[in-house]
Amino acid sequence: MNVKKSIYTVCLSIVTLVGVHAQAVESTVKEDHWLTWVLENIVLLLGLAVILGSMVTLGRLFQNIIYTYRRSINPELYVEKESAPDQPNIFQRAYNRAWSIVPVQKESDILLEHAHDGIYELDNKLPPWWLYGFYLSIIFAVGYIYYYHYSDYASNMEIEYATEMRNAEIARRAYLKGQANLVDESNVTVLDGKALAQGKVIYSVNCASCHGVDGGGGVGPNLTDDYWLHGGGIANVFKRIKYGVPQKGMIAWKAQLSPSDIQKVASYIMSIQGSTPTNAKDPQGSKYVSENPDLDEKDLSYQE
Repeated sequence: MNVKKSIYTVCLSIVTLVGVHAQAVESTVKEDHWLTWVLENIVLLLGLAVILGSMVTLGRLFQNIIYTYRRSINPELYVEKESAPDQPNIFQRAYNRAWSIVPVQKESDILLEHAHDGIYELDNKLPPWWLYGFYLSIIFAVGYIYYYHYSDYASNMEIEYATEMRNAEIARRAYLKGQANLVDESNVTVLDGKALAQGKVIYSVNCASCHGVDGGGGVGPNLTDDYWLHGGGIANVFKRIKYGVPQKGMIAWKAQLSPSDIQKVASYIMSIQGSTPTNAKDPQGSKYVSENPDLDEKDLSYQE
């Protein structure tokens, strides 16, 4: 009796899980075609049915083992029950029919003649629920093929692939945009395109008063020649903007500009190298020769 209660408890738990799953996906299928929901969840439901059937089968097997063992120890306790078995009710009959259960008392009718080391084999039929599930899976396969390969209800694999690739590209761009402020002097590269226009605006607002509108210098040094007081190249320019030169009156811009903005204005400064500003200031510092030309090349992969 305890085994039956355990089986019923397991059944109730699985049904509850199915209900919870149905509620969880309800909000995602409201605007989809109902057939899509059926096809996407029928495999789950069939899988749960197989698991349920397997558990019930194991429970029945366990019951039969216990019954056989007890009858072998005290056969007199089961004589009266076997001679006058209780008539099953409608639910028990439906259950027995679904499982094609052969009572222990009638196992001799399906006993095969051959034996191995005294172990006999019973010619049990496959449970009807299993056979019906197999037939339904065939019907499902036909419906699945038609739905996904011939009907207009679902996208084919090529369209789904193109959609996934497009969504992945959107996600990649969003990720890269969010990573823009992780740049520092160790990994900064020269930007191009729209980033230079944005860098020019930042330069005009924050840098032109000291270095000139065209970068020719003023209070600060000329930014268009090959001579630098603190080293040239994108990494050194980025670092100098970020940390400043307090002893010479240049503030550290890291508190006012994001790393992305510093990269843009540094890239703009690199872009005006070699230009000829009006009233350019005389060169200051040492001539800079890049030790890593690849680092100072423009990063054409940057996109806003």
